[in-house]
Amino acid sequence: MEEQNTFNTEGNMNRVLIVDDDLQRLAKIIEILKKNHQLSEECIDSAISSKEAKRYLKSTYYSLALIDMGLPFLNGDDADPFGGVKLLEVINSDSSIKTPGFVIGFTALVESLEEKVKAYKGKGFDLVQATRSDYSWLENSRPLINHLLGVFDKYERGNNKIAIFTVHGIRTYGNWQERLTDIYKSDALFSSASYFNYKNTHISTRAFCSLTKREEIQKDFDSTFENWLSSNRSRRIICIAHSFGSYLLINSLKKIKEKSLIKELDLIILCGSVLPKNYDFGFLSENKQITVLNECAIHDYALVINEAFVPDSGLGGILGFNGIQSSSFNNRYHLGGHSCFFKNDFMLNNWLPILKDKANIKLINDGDKQRILFSLLIKLSQKIRSFLRIKNTN
Repeated sequence: MEEQNTFNTEGNMNRVLIVDDDLQRLAKIIEILKKNHQLSEECIDSAISSKEAKRYLKSTYYSLALIDMGLPFLNGDDADPFGGVKLLEVINSDSSIKTPGFVIGFTALVESLEEKVKAYKGKGFDLVQATRSDYSWLENSRPLINHLLGVFDKYERGNNKIAIFTVHGIRTYGNWQERLTDIYKSDALFSSASYFNYKNTHISTRAFCSLTKREEIQKDFDSTFENWLSSNRSRRIICIAHSFGSYLLINSLKKIKEKSLIKELDLIILCGSVLPKNYDFGFLSENKQITVLNECAIHDYALVINEAFVPDSGLGGILGFNGIQSSSFNNRYHLGGHSCFFKNDFMLNNWLPILKDKANIKLINDGDKQRILFSLLIKLSQKIRSFLRIKNTN
């Protein structure tokens, strides 16, 4: 009879890190862990270098880490035969590292095996021999891994299930961010969520209109956002951005090279977005689980002015973004102006159910209620933009 797991996988909080630069073996280890221990794909992280592993270890508590002895320092470098030992030294000495519950070391290199085993034991861990085609060491470790996952599943160990990041627009202190946090914290599901409200209350209209100033603001945001992503791992990352905040957020996501940073990005809510309606969101296509919800206000006068006079901005927050409406990308049209989204009832009734389950997204389309005069203002703003673009090119 096949051995049964000794831990409860219901609500399992375990995370496992595998550090191995052999991609074929890495894939096989993941396959065996998923089969033998009922671990889901999102609970398993993988790194192919010491530096990449350090980044994971700084942001996440792992119940178990499986570390190859021979590791390169950087992705693409030649492997250091004692790279795994050096990584253990970092784990033991760097206070910014979240120490894994347990480490299992392995190596396919038989050269100096006794010396390597001794080096691993010197750090307090065992090292097993693991040739590329032999995974008996992992099968033999099955009872131990079951035990470890059973022990560490009983503790939260600091990993958040949900992390929520918000960004406000220009000329505001973004008080809606604190109100949103208070509303959601009162719900049991979000009481232990991690919240980060990005603030830059000195963004003036002039700064927003200047591409040079905007790039300076973007650079500051990029640094803050990437640092937050690096230190706030969770099972679900939710981002909510208003007005110019949507510009900062989306352009920052577009620049991120380390795609593992947004592995858990699950939901993006944009509202009153200043992005052009033809903005290309294709860069998000690699993350199949991401849902984008674009909340539009059909009487948003601020965006009409943006369309006419502000470079590299547009009517995405009124007309929606071009493309097919789907379960992963939704434009919703609300009766109201630029900040109509921040009434407590709106955030409670329109967003809280979606944050709980994206299946709760409902079609809202009040576009037919747009006043004729306002639709004429939109057309006028588009003509002004076209005229100024032609004038600037001549």
